[in-house]
Formats: sequence, C-alpha cells, structure tokens
Amino acid sequence: MVDGVAAFLDFDPSKVAILKVEPGSALPVRLLSQVNTTEGTLDLVVGALQAPFPSGTFVVGTFVLQALNDEGTTELTFNLGEPSLLRQSDLTYAGTSLLETTRGLTVQLVSSPLPTATATASPTATASPTATASPTATASPTATASPTATRVPIRTPTASPTPTPRPIELAISQVAVSSAWADWRGSYLNDNALHTAWSSTIHTEHLVGSEWVAVVLAQPTQVDRVRFTPRAGPDDRSLGFPKDFVLQYAVTDANHTCDPRDPRFTDVGNWRPLVTRFGYPQPSNQPVDFAFSARSLGCVRLFGAELSQDDYGNRFLQLAEMTLFIGQRALTLREAAASSTWADWSVARLHDGSPQSAWSSGIHTEHLASSEWAAVVLTQPGQVDRVRLVPRAGPDNLSLGFPKDFVLQYAVTDANYTCDPRDPRFTDVGNWRPLVTRFGYPQPSNQPIDFTFAPRTLGCVRLFGAELSQDDYGNRFLQLAEVTVFDGEHALARREATASSTWADWSPELLRDGNSQTAWSSGIHTEHLASSEWAAVVLAQPTQVGQVRLSPRAGPDDRSLGFPQDFVLQYAVTDATHTCDPRDPRFTDVGNWRPLVTRFGYPQPSNQPITFAIAPRTLGCVRLLGTELSQDDYGNRFLQLAEIDLLTR
Repeated sequence: MVDGVAAFLDFDPSKVAILKVEPGSALPVRLLSQVNTTEGTLDLVVGALQAPFPSGTFVVGTFVLQALNDEGTTELTFNLGEPSLLRQSDLTYAGTSLLETTRGLTVQLVSSPLPTATATASPTATASPTATASPTATASPTATASPTATRVPIRTPTASPTPTPRPIELAISQVAVSSAWADWRGSYLNDNALHTAWSSTIHTEHLVGSEWVAVVLAQPTQVDRVRFTPRAGPDDRSLGFPKDFVLQYAVTDANHTCDPRDPRFTDVGNWRPLVTRFGYPQPSNQPVDFAFSARSLGCVRLFGAELSQDDYGNRFLQLAEMTLFIGQRALTLREAAASSTWADWSVARLHDGSPQSAWSSGIHTEHLASSEWAAVVLTQPGQVDRVRLVPRAGPDNLSLGFPKDFVLQYAVTDANYTCDPRDPRFTDVGNWRPLVTRFGYPQPSNQPIDFTFAPRTLGCVRLFGAELSQDDYGNRFLQLAEVTVFDGEHALARREATASSTWADWSPELLRDGNSQTAWSSGIHTEHLASSEWAAVVLAQPTQVGQVRLSPRAGPDDRSLGFPQDFVLQYAVTDATHTCDPRDPRFTDVGNWRPLVTRFGYPQPSNQPITFAIAPRTLGCVRLLGTELSQDDYGNRFLQLAEIDLLTR
C-alpha cells in the first residue's frame, strides 16, 4: 500500500513546456502541484490521510506537454534529491520509503498534437509493512515510477528570463515544539521536505460551541456543487455564516448513514470532508457556491467549528437556503436536520425556496465572557451618519488590539434607554441598538476606519468587541486611539468616554484627546493562550536574518491546513537573561521572546511558502507562537507546518 507520492520531475525548458498538471484520484490530498517553466521542474506531491490506500499500479497524475523547437527527443527524469533534498522523489507508506528505482520518460517531438502523458507509480504488491508503530524493515518492495512515453507538438520557443539571485538559507541546528501529534515530529520542520509536516497535539475545546446542519437527498446522486444562501443582514451583508467550517458528506452503507434518526448520523466518524475553510470572511447576503469533483452523495452537512454573530454579538449558525447541484440542475432534497434550533427558525426553512426565511441554531454566548467595550457620549443628542475609529498603531503599518468580531451600537436617553454611564442600564446589552455588525474582520492598518450608515439621532455610541485580537506578545485586548462621531463632515463634540475596563493608565479619556499616538486599552485577556502552541528553530550560531519563511501543511484545493489564524513570530539571542537552548527552562517562558511579526485574523493561505520580511537583525532562535489555531478537515484544531526556514536578505 502507498499513502504518499512525491514526484519531482526535471525537464529541458528549452524543448518542452508543461501546460497542465492534474493529480489522479487514488491519493486525494494534493500537497504540492507546481511547474517552473524557467528551471524546468514539475513538482507533484499527493497523499491520503485515511484508508483506502492504493496499491499495485495507479495514476499519480497526468500532465500535458508542448514542444518548443525542432523535432527530436527529450527526457523527463525523476529528481532524487540533487542538489537539494527539497526535491527528492519518493513513495511512502506509514513514514517508510518504498521507492527503490525510477524510470524516466523519453518524449518524441512531432508537429501534430497527440495525447496526454500519464505518470504512474507501481510498487510490487508482494510485501506490506507490519501494522505496528515501527514497521518491519526486512521487506523491500520494488517501486518503479514510470511515466508513459508520449509525442508532443512543436511551437516557437520564447526567451527565458534571467534568474534573480535568491536569499541564502541559514543552517538550523535544533528544532523545539510545544507538543507533537502521533509521529508528526518536530524534526520534519527542518528535513527540507514539503510533503512532511509537524503537527501539534489536537485541540477540540472550541467544539463545545460548534453547530451543524444537514440535508438529505431523495436518493444517492452525483453532486458537484453546494450552494449556501446566508441569512441576510444590514448593509447587504450576512449574519450567522460560520467563520471556520467543514462541508462534509456521507452515503448510507454498512458503516455510515444518511438517516437522521440513526444515532450514527450525529457522530463525527459518519462524515467525510468535501471543503475546509477557516478564517472565512463575512460574506455578502448573496448565495455562496462551493464546487468539487463530482461524486455520489446521500447527504451533506455543514459543520460550523467556529460560529459568527448576529447584530447583538451573540453567536449562531444561520442559513436561509442550502441547495445541492449537479451541473446546473438543483437536486431534490428529502429532509433537513440540525444540531439545534432557535425558537421557530425551523430547518424546514432551508429548503422552502425562500431566501427571506432562515434556519438558526441555538444561541451561544460563552465567548462573551471575554468581550470588552468602549463608548463615547455626545454633549447633546445629534444627527450622526458616520463613526471613525482610529486603531492603536503597531509595527509594519498595521494595528494592534482592533476587534475581530464587533458591533457598533447606539442609544438615546429616553424612558427605556440611557446615555449616562452612571445609570446601571448603561452596561446592559438591552440598552444598545445595532448600527454596524462585522465578524472575521481582517487586521486593519493603523489608519482611521470610517463606518457609515443612514443618518439618525444618537446620544452615545459604543464599540462592542465580541472577539478581541492581540498585541505583539499574544495577549488579547480591545484597544483604540480615537473614536470620532460625524454628521457629514462635521465632528460632533463628545462629553465623556467610558469603557468596560482599563489597562494601567491607558484611560478611556484618551479616546477623545485628538491624539492618535495615545490609546485606550481594555484589561488583559490570556484565557485563549491555554490552547496556544508553538514551534521554534535554533540557528547553528547567531546570524543576521532578514526573512522568515513558513511552509504550511498542504491541504486539498491548493489550500493549507493548520496554519494559525492569530500568531506572533518571535526571536531570542542567548545572553544573561535570554536563551536559545531548548533544555533551559527559560526557553518556554513568554519573557524569553521578543516580537518580530504580529498577525491576527490571518486568512487561510494557499499551500505555498509564505515569506515574512523583517528588518535585518542578529537572531539566535525564532519561534512561531500560534495564539489562535486553525482546523484540519474534520474541524479539530492544530498548529501544523511543513518547514521553517530562516534566510538572509
């Protein structure tokens, strides 16, 4: 059996071009798929995370070639790690290499178009590794990777650009990690192989707040697209659409069910992943389509691993419609089921054909234990159509402490509401009505942000942070430099400012002092750090570093899995008070590390390496601290990376 194939092909870019690469279906997880037409390389790495694992002869991938000059022949060969182990072809099962020999591809160039080339991997099926933690190493099956030869058409060659100099990759002597999952070892971060990855241990504590909704087809049918119509909110935006989710499917068989009355229906093991997204930005109120390779499905489930909010800061999973398609044809649904239902927002609304009605899960308020707010009170009630928030400025022209989920709210003093901070009703959620609702808000720059709305009379305005973001040490705060209220271009006078809490001498009055260099801060929040993880690399010796390159764990659809949503890149240099020795107890202490790069609300990246440039400085070790993790394709959270590289400029 085989659970991973790394096919690194070299070709002559002056003779042929590769126009298209298509991975096969035997190993469904695409970890790497790229072509460099300048250097003449094709890199395809695919794998499988669970059974069934292929054996015998199977298709790894197909590719289309086009000739560039005279007729004749050229060769494509498997790279075996020369000059760099980053491109070492291999065939593996359970972490053990099965590859013994490879055979290249000879291509005859002709002047007419001919068929696609197919790359196949053919291990002899006479020996299987023993199913123990350490597979027996006595049997060595012959594994021959054999692309079928083909003939390709000719076109006029083009000039190749001059390669640009690359930064120098620095030698790493040690790797240290906060934890490791199974055999996803920390050493994989420095093995120069993008198809291996380190993983932290599993985190499932966030799933206490998860919800799901499922629809069942009238009968198992081929499906290639799922459409979600979000619950419509104000400003042409949605409410209740999940921030982290997995689109899953099942087909009724001996081990799985599409019957909501069967106890297995609610079990995580009943469902297989179709689409995984985390850090999903707040969509509009228009339908959202997710396409995938056509397959026979009996039922489909949306599993919301992190929910978003309504316009009062409470969290729900909410949808107006859920539709399954094959091509352009909508399929008939038999029934719908959900993890919970709020009041009379029934799951039947998901397939009633009306985007004006919506299903809702039950309410979630547990995250509000960490919420904070800041409010300004006008000298007198006035007409307002815009609120300007100036974030606390951080490094790299980015902000710190700006909330990821928030509601901008207002009140006017009357018999039921108050704008007097000394009135007990002022802090009550029922005192405030929504103006603007945002969730999954990306880390803004340090420049002012304007939120506009229909003009109305306001007496006071409150920013309610339902999910906070971090400073450059990973601690969470709500922080702002200024809050200004406008009627057209006229800034209205503010009588006072107040807040849910204050950190040290970062007073709420700094919100109206007209100085963007001063800022108010809420109290500190560290409870989320109980779920943090980290990975660190130690240089052979302290060296000048100008770039940190992180290679994510590759997932399906050319996307990553396990890349942190909130993180700080940190560094240390061994001296009297700091250490780069993982055996020193200070190494794991937060005070050992100083910040290099701070990001929060980081969107799900592709599976390609990500480079963070820094002002060159001497570093002894570098750590990635993940303060909010992201998920795998089953909704569990990990911190996962393929490589950490340090480079000069």
